[in-house]
Amino acid sequence: MYHLKSKINYYIIALLHCLIINGCAVVSSPTGGEKDTTPPKVKASLPANNSTNFSSKDISILFDEWITLQNPQNVLITPDVDPKPKITAKKNELQIQFKEKLDSNTTYSIFFGNELKDNNEGNPIDNYAYVFSTGAYIDSISVEGKLHNYEDKLPANAFVTLYKDLNDSAFTNKRPYYITKINTDGSFSLKNLKAGQYKIYALDDKNSNYYYDLPTEQIGFLDNKIVVDSNLENINIPFFLPEEENWRIVEKDKNIQNGKYNITWNKTFSPKEDQIQILTPNNINAIAFPEDKKLQLYFTNLQQDTGMQQFFIKHNDEIIDSIETKITSKKDLALFFDTTKTKNLKILESNSLQLISIFHSIQDIDTNKIQLIDSSGNKIEMNIERKEDLKTYIIKSSFKPAQNYKIIFQDSSLQDLAGKYNKMQEISFLVEENKKGGKLLINIELDTNYTNLIFILKDNQGNVLEKQNLRNSRSFKINIGLTQAGSHQAEFIKDDNDNEIWNSGNFSTKSLPEKTYKHTPIIVKENWDAEETIKPNFNQIQKATSENKNLKEEINQNNINKKNIPKENINNRIKSDR
Repeated sequence: MYHLKSKINYYIIALLHCLIINGCAVVSSPTGGEKDTTPPKVKASLPANNSTNFSSKDISILFDEWITLQNPQNVLITPDVDPKPKITAKKNELQIQFKEKLDSNTTYSIFFGNELKDNNEGNPIDNYAYVFSTGAYIDSISVEGKLHNYEDKLPANAFVTLYKDLNDSAFTNKRPYYITKINTDGSFSLKNLKAGQYKIYALDDKNSNYYYDLPTEQIGFLDNKIVVDSNLENINIPFFLPEEENWRIVEKDKNIQNGKYNITWNKTFSPKEDQIQILTPNNINAIAFPEDKKLQLYFTNLQQDTGMQQFFIKHNDEIIDSIETKITSKKDLALFFDTTKTKNLKILESNSLQLISIFHSIQDIDTNKIQLIDSSGNKIEMNIERKEDLKTYIIKSSFKPAQNYKIIFQDSSLQDLAGKYNKMQEISFLVEENKKGGKLLINIELDTNYTNLIFILKDNQGNVLEKQNLRNSRSFKINIGLTQAGSHQAEFIKDDNDNEIWNSGNFSTKSLPEKTYKHTPIIVKENWDAEETIKPNFNQIQKATSENKNLKEEINQNNINKKNIPKENINNRIKSDR
């Protein structure tokens, strides 16, 4: 094996001689000063990086300071080598020992990512790679591109892979021939490739085996093979969590508590196509509320405080699961509104306060136990009503601007479907002048090829302000009305199967996710009315990233392009659309 010996520093010898022979005082490292932010540098390697006609089983790389290898299992070798070599870091030397003979006439790349760091401060060597060839030349073809997904974020352990085996089954049970890690902006670059035909895939590798074998792993693929005979650029790969064919429980409550039971599923419920029914013995009544991937159950006539309860879940006339669980007391009061979502509430003086309960209810609201109080402690007249979703409460009153209010729900003013009462809760909110907001009118113009769309408008906190299914027309006018100033995000889903939800893809059927479009942020300014015309482009690539976007930059950029119209120029048009 190759070994690189470093010289012993003269000053270290002198210091040891002083300490041992003459009993000098111990010299410590100086304190203060600038922190070391410089990553280690390669001083030499044997064989040299980018060597050809490589025939050794050993590699040694010497650095200018002591190093550590953070996670050896994250070191990528392309093409894949099985069994993996032994890689160790000792002092300032990195040693790589191959256990088997390598393929002939092949260019190999050992990619360390950010796993190599200095031993003291942990400064990483960014994207360090060692490349060599067992043939007479280094392969130089590259394939570059980006991942795009529908949540604008990427997992930390995402890869793009190339397979020489063109059968799709290879992606599910074999290691790839080439592999590279995704950058934080979603881009990737596969380098030092040999000319040939490949299948390209993307993978969120949960179990570090470099192929797709878990239902929780996100994937991406192109249906057709790619021919690599020269550099390829701008390869765009959709990246998504595949939709499973069968319904499966992901998480569920340990017991029926206070008559309520929650289940999380692996798929999203369609309000149009998925019908849920709960079958119970002993004449127990159960009501199910599916929402996204959640299923909330209410048992309305449980008599006992403890014991067991069995029930069956029926989906579109087919039983998909059965559960037997304990029953716990249903006497305790509970907070009906999530405290994390009722902080720093603001409304405009002409708007109503909207609160979304944790629980569903059809019982009458005991308005005698609900009070609206202003900042002087005066009780204010109000009207409260519950929307058809059985969870959303609308509080209307003659609010005065620049005042703080609080609404007090006394014990037992509300009751859920299982008969559980609310616990006393105070919710404070600020009322602002109408001029702190603006009216928003959205015009949507569609291509004739686009039908069955879902429109969603969110505020800058991600809260859904408006959601509509757009059908049987090429143009729509959506009057949002008076809304808080700030950035608003308009999103569209191309609802190909007309089931009123977004559907992901499936690898076995080679289907891709339904396309989405996110419009540039719509800026509503204070005391201005905004009219926005949107032409959804579902062929536009949405950039995936693992970093948060800079909202201020987006707003500044959009301020240049957005047309904000004074109120007096648009008020009449908005009123006519109501």
